[in-house]
Amino acid sequence: CRGSKEEVPSPDLSSASSFFPPLNHLSLHNHANQNNEDSSAQKMCTTRRFVFGVESINTLRAEAKDGDYDESSKPLTRYEALTAFIWKHMTLACKMESDSTRPAVAIHIVDMRRRIGEPFSRYTIGNILWPVMVFCERVNADTSVRYLVSIAREKFGKLSRELFLRVKSDPNILGSTQCVDLPQGIETISPIPIVLTSWCGLNFSELDFGFGKPLWVGVRGGDQETLPNVAVIMETDEGMEAWLTMEMQHIANLERDVEFLRLALPK
Repeated sequence: CRGSKEEVPSPDLSSASSFFPPLNHLSLHNHANQNNEDSSAQKMCTTRRFVFGVESINTLRAEAKDGDYDESSKPLTRYEALTAFIWKHMTLACKMESDSTRPAVAIHIVDMRRRIGEPFSRYTIGNILWPVMVFCERVNADTSVRYLVSIAREKFGKLSRELFLRVKSDPNILGSTQCVDLPQGIETISPIPIVLTSWCGLNFSELDFGFGKPLWVGVRGGDQETLPNVAVIMETDEGMEAWLTMEMQHIANLERDVEFLRLALPK
């Protein structure tokens, strides 16, 4: 970059494609999407930004640790507490316009670079992503953030370098229970899918292509036809923020959710 005083690292363009050769393999995708029109069809959606200050994040973490939570084993992260809260309230907003008994599936999009390790690094180019699917039979106003965190942790705990090496050697296990731990017959019960991903730690605010660092980092807003029920989590100087894309009526329901607005500040 022009004017950079630091050494510019060279991108790794080959490791991802050699470790995971491109395949036309859709079985993992089909487990969540087959016969589920909510997860495959584009809808007219809108995007809203909600800010969660330090006090709100601390409140969520306290609620998630309520009871006999043992933080000595693995500290509770801000992402875990916040995404559990967002998953709950996005699902409730969708249920106001559909069958209130529908189950829910949180689909966390995970960067595999750090979990696999060598030969990958932060400079490895490619969509080295993995979907962690968390199923919940009932999500209602009484569902606790602590419970949603616990079932998500169980699924994340199954991710390992060994699993990815098995996928590398046998891509057919992508559609097996080793990778997709969802109830039998999920295609027929049409769960409400919520996609959650984190941009924390990607240092977008530090990018400089010669014109200085960006003043603002966000996702495309406004009204557009796209996939609904997507949450992108980012860091801010004073906490975290979530960019939520939902169908217009659903986002309107969320903006009237008093319990959600107790901790979320619309922007």
